[in-house]
Parts: sequence; C-alpha cells; structure tokens
Amino acid sequence: MLSRSDRLMALKGILVHGGSSPVGCILIQLARLWGGSVATTCSSRAKPVAQALGAEEVIVTGRGNVEKQLEIRESFDMIFNTVEGSLSHETCLKFCRPGGHVVTTYPSHIASDSYNFLLRPTYNLWLRIKLLLGVSPWGDLVPSPTTLDQLGALVEDGSLQPVVDKIFSPQDAELAFQHAGSDEAIGKTIIRFR
Repeated sequence: MLSRSDRLMALKGILVHGGSSPVGCILIQLARLWGGSVATTCSSRAKPVAQALGAEEVIVTGRGNVEKQLEIRESFDMIFNTVEGSLSHETCLKFCRPGGHVVTTYPSHIASDSYNFLLRPTYNLWLRIKLLLGVSPWGDLVPSPTTLDQLGALVEDGSLQPVVDKIFSPQDAELAFQHAGSDEAIGKTIIRFR
C-alpha cells in the first residue's frame, strides 16, 4: 500500500468510514500525509481524536443515518470502509466520484456460514481438495516487510501516531474483547501480559 502512495497522492477527497477503528486511525493519518482532504465517520466520543489525527470533516455516527449525511456532501475519490455494518461496499460506491474506489478492510463473511447442514459437508470436501492441490481457497495474504518498515519509520519520526484506547490485564481479557468490539472503542485495545 505505501509503495502506491504516489497514485493515492492524486486523490484529494478521501472518506475513512470508521475513523476511530484501529485501521481507520492509521488511514486518516496516511491520507493526510499524502496530501488528501480527509473526511471520516465516528462516534461523538471519538470526534476530537479524529480531528487530532488530521480529519478535516467528521461525520458523527448516531446522529441519524450516515447515508443521508453523505448524500448532501461532495463525492469522494476514495472511500476506505473499515467497519462492517452501516455502509456496504455497494453503498459506498454511490458516494464515489466517477472512477473512484472503495477499499473494504474488514474480513468478508465465510460463505459456508449460510449453508444448510447438507451443503456444509460438500463445501468442506471442496476446501480439502483445494488445499491438497496446493490452492488456497481464500486467496493469498502476502506479508510485506517493506511496508512494515515504512510504517515503522513513520512512527519513529512522529509522522504516524499509534492510538491506544485502553490497556487491560489478562484477567480482564473478556472485558477487553467486549470493549474492542463496542462502538465506544477508539484505536487499539491492548491486553498486557506483564
């Protein structure tokens, strides 16, 4: 992603849907570093954080339908959809300029979750055959040490700020997971094991 920043620098109108999510906090900062004009959606609690990270416009969720709020704004060159729920990929496309792009960063649903008890064994067999043939049925995730090094350098020089909301101890792990999955979480929720 960082190696393509020259293409992203040409994009001026950027929406980060879910600007208080861990990925959203990083994307707001990267888009600003690349010269983009950044709008974001987040809770009212997260609004000051989103502004401090570089969002020029903050659309507060919970104050009516986000779709309606986006309809009255200018279209975007790129939309990063970092939270599952209120805006689908197709809905985000409606708010893009012609030639605009939508990047969804949350994991997609597993197809087999919606299969009935007769189809699940067939699907399981298909997956096993693909794996035996050496074909990944989920696509390939290729880690990029170069990108991680670039992100690390941005953190080291202060251009990119990690956002940690709360730190929990291991005995409060259940609370940590509840908090991380809530609408009130901002950035990362940490469980410290020391």
